Amino acid sequence: MPRVWFWRLLALATTAIVLVALYREGSATGEWWRGSPAVAILDGLDALLVRNGLAPWKRFGFLLLGIVCFLCWRHWQMARLAYLPGPVDVHQFTNATPDEKAPVDDVKSRLCRHLSETHIYPPYAGPADPPPKGFLDVAEKMDTRTTNPVLLALQALPRLWPRTGYLVTGSLQIRQQEPRYGISATVTSFLGGGRSAMTTQWGRSWDEATCKTAYWILATVLPVTRLAKIAPWRKWLGRELPADLFEAYNEGKKAQDNRQLDAALWSYARALRSDPFNADLRLMVASVQEDLGLFLDALDTYQGALAIGELTGRYSDHLWSTRRRRLTHPWRYLLGILGYVVRRRESIKLRYQYACTLAYSERTVEHWFEEDAVGEREKVHRQMRERLREAFVDRYWPAALAFAEQADEQSAKDWFRRILQESPAATRVVLQIAAAQEIYRLREDIVLARLVPGTQSAATRTVLRVARDVWTPLRLSKALHEWREQGWQPARLDGAGVPTPVFDRSGSLRHWWGRTARRRAQAITVSWPPSVELLDRAISRAQRRWLRWPHLSSYDYYTAACTYGFALYGYPPDSPGVEQLACKAVAQLRASLACTESGVAARLRAWIVSSDPDLAPLRHQPEFWHFERDEYPSLKLFFPRPDKVINLRMSAYVKELICEGASLLEQTWHHRGLQSGEVDIHRFLDWLSLDLQTWETLERIARDRARYWRDRADFIHLVRDAVDPARVAAAGFPPAVPGFDDVVMAGSEDFDWADLRSPDLIEELVQQRIDRVDRTISAMETTFARRGCDASLRDSNRLCGREMRDGRLREGLSREICNGHSARWRGVMEHMAKSGLSVTANEPADIQQRP
Repeated sequence: MPRVWFWRLLALATTAIVLVALYREGSATGEWWRGSPAVAILDGLDALLVRNGLAPWKRFGFLLLGIVCFLCWRHWQMARLAYLPGPVDVHQFTNATPDEKAPVDDVKSRLCRHLSETHIYPPYAGPADPPPKGFLDVAEKMDTRTTNPVLLALQALPRLWPRTGYLVTGSLQIRQQEPRYGISATVTSFLGGGRSAMTTQWGRSWDEATCKTAYWILATVLPVTRLAKIAPWRKWLGRELPADLFEAYNEGKKAQDNRQLDAALWSYARALRSDPFNADLRLMVASVQEDLGLFLDALDTYQGALAIGELTGRYSDHLWSTRRRRLTHPWRYLLGILGYVVRRRESIKLRYQYACTLAYSERTVEHWFEEDAVGEREKVHRQMRERLREAFVDRYWPAALAFAEQADEQSAKDWFRRILQESPAATRVVLQIAAAQEIYRLREDIVLARLVPGTQSAATRTVLRVARDVWTPLRLSKALHEWREQGWQPARLDGAGVPTPVFDRSGSLRHWWGRTARRRAQAITVSWPPSVELLDRAISRAQRRWLRWPHLSSYDYYTAACTYGFALYGYPPDSPGVEQLACKAVAQLRASLACTESGVAARLRAWIVSSDPDLAPLRHQPEFWHFERDEYPSLKLFFPRPDKVINLRMSAYVKELICEGASLLEQTWHHRGLQSGEVDIHRFLDWLSLDLQTWETLERIARDRARYWRDRADFIHLVRDAVDPARVAAAGFPPAVPGFDDVVMAGSEDFDWADLRSPDLIEELVQQRIDRVDRTISAMETTFARRGCDASLRDSNRLCGREMRDGRLREGLSREICNGHSARWRGVMEHMAKSGLSVTANEPADIQQRP
């Protein structure tokens, strides 16, 4: 590891010694300026450089001190460039291939581009010198024929001063077996005697080999830089980072930024196999799962991340610790929290995301009790529920004390385990209580967590106060109301025959919540829905700041807007409270965007207008439509959004995925059929084997209606393996998961605009389009997938049983087989094109630009 601070202190110490020596020499030769240190130092320099009054041993001592001081500062600069990291000097590559026309310069340029795209490495890449940054860099470019000693010194100093942190050299290689194209690269650090590392990376094309080489270079450099102190590389500081892990993470991040979510999840799964204890990586996996609508999978990912490296029951004991126990053992509590946060800097963000996922129980419970999974997805879903059931019963059994037959641990666990199998409404209630407890404990722990650097997250104290006092109690109130409407009553009632409350003196949270927080939460849960005045007063109290400082952040306003928006679920459409709540929610949203930077506000658009479940009832209000048109103008016809836009988006995505994949395979088989000459039999059998795997994957997709992400990811990778990489890149495959505004629903023009203002009619229209896509995908199993499998097997057997000459096939036979497979994939493309959904890009390629 570069010891930057050590060499900085050593350089400052040697500089101080040189200045003291000059000061003593200048003070000894003068009289009236003895009290002026600066003038004494200048006089010492004058005696050293101009006058000849110094003894030779003194001159030798000053020369030795100057050299040592310069070397210390030079070594500090080398350590600094290695730690930042500084610019990487990419030298000219050599051509070690038999082909004299190998693209050496092109490969070097691509390597520099790949290094720059990771946002880890500075944009400069040699072999030219870095751009000048100071006077010495400019002085180096002066005329070299000068005899002035001052100018000669100015030209020599920049050449002795390091300006690059690492040196990269390489050569191009080619071999017979696949992958054929390789790059042998060497990374050398100018720190520590020029330590170096070398590798040879291979790919199916020069671009793939260049990309793998860039990932290896960055994986080699990153653990010794300051970037290893931030997520997700904290555990790799000073260690050897596997290049496969770094490649998988960057490919997943790139795919996630491009909204290629199946490919992103596939790459993150590869990264987790190399680094299973990386909680930051699991957070990114959970974010992709939520974008894909896999809310139960995301909850399972958060639960697994919480259990990493912790003893069994330690987190649960802290979660349900009473105030009396914390006051009895204050130091053990304080040191335990600080130690936990120091070990896991991501714990605040992780716990907040986990609590929010628990609070969104309407989405999680719906996936928990669904029974439409088939094949591998059904097995994964069953295992996930069993794992989460045991984890929830062990951790959240105190939340069921108010509802079990007896107020003891075993009865609460038995009741909790039973309702997780039988009652969605009761499950929602218990998960809401668990989310409230998580938020309450996190609100107390965040005070100590702020003392540890690197724990910043969107969960500010105000956000957690609003969530604790208003947001989670409001969600719990709705869950209790729906539970009672369904006729399910808790096993134990109070003396008046009323279900035991949650926040009062006899409730399930009475032992763990403070009196003030419990009373504020109880005021919200008394009735559903709460009055507008009560809700407004509670949010204003939670947002209150001492002396109005510091100012409220963007996320503080946004949490309040979500609370107002969720309260709209309890009001009929024509109620007078609807307009008041909608206006207050929109006002909070406008305040949130006013505190947000322009780029961040643009990235928040999809979450605000489509994804956030708390804002679903608000999106049907005219006030929100005006807000959307003001803040995010689209300049096209506005279409009201359903409550769950993710289902429509995924249906449109699946349709585009199968259409584009089938189109690429159809073009590939057509191109193979046009190839002149005889085809090698082994190569043709490999084509048929890969095509058989693709048809089998398509059959699984059709059987499960494309609900399982791994089947879709397998289809993506099989298409990439079969199709030429240049053609895949030109087609932009796989397609991105579209936004709601990009989805075009055929036939929606038949609906009247006044009818579409009704939420029920919007849901009906969207569900009709989703059902149509599902029927189209299901019909593909028997119509195309099974026939494609049979055709691939029949052609393989036909070739294996045929007499061959020199391992070659006749051109007519190969063209016949290729044309048959091309026609089958074209049939798949035309079949899916009739499903009724299409995607239009926001920025078409042929848009007229201003000259």
